Amino acid sequence: MITVGHFGLLDVDSMVIKSTTRKVSWYPISQIRDLAFNHNIILNKAFQNLKARMRVSPIGYRLLPRKFCLSQLQTLPEVVYGISLDKRNFRKKITKLKYLIPMDENNPICPINRRK
Repeated sequence: MITVGHFGLLDVDSMVIKSTTRKVSWYPISQIRDLAFNHNIILNKAFQNLKARMRVSPIGYRLLPRKFCLSQLQTLPEVVYGISLDKRNFRKKITKLKYLIPMDENNPICPINRRK
């Protein structure tokens, strides 16, 4: 048996899964337990590959809206790596990178910081 695995980045909140034969849904990778065959190994390798690629390339930006705040950007590595980053150090480091274009907009309410 040969298994081929692919991974991609997508916004699961905007994706609709349709199946007429099974009940399917999205799960956080931390909740995935026993998969058939060697699929846990494949899933873990894909996740390790994602982590490695995020260290050297800004691929996580594809999960953000076109305009985003730094809090939204900080959430990406925190979720993927399962860590908590210091806000000041993160902002200092990220503003030195050439990937971001500062906007001349003042939006005091970032969607990620909104209280419900």
